[in-house]
Amino acid sequence: MGFAILGLGPLELVIIILIIIVLFFPAILPKLIKRLSQSVSTIRQIADEEIGTDKKEKEEE
Repeated sequence: MGFAILGLGPLELVIIILIIIVLFFPAILPKLIKRLSQSVSTIRQIADEEIGTDKKEKEEE
């Protein structure tokens, strides 16, 4: 178990961090959600471009 910190796995650590943010930093929550959604959108756009490029290369062969 390489990720275990104090006997907690990565999922438990993420849940604890989310709870801390919600309880102690509610003012930054909207900004955090906006940045996260922008990041996901960017990742999807890049993935779609790569998939399109791969399809074009296969069609050319």
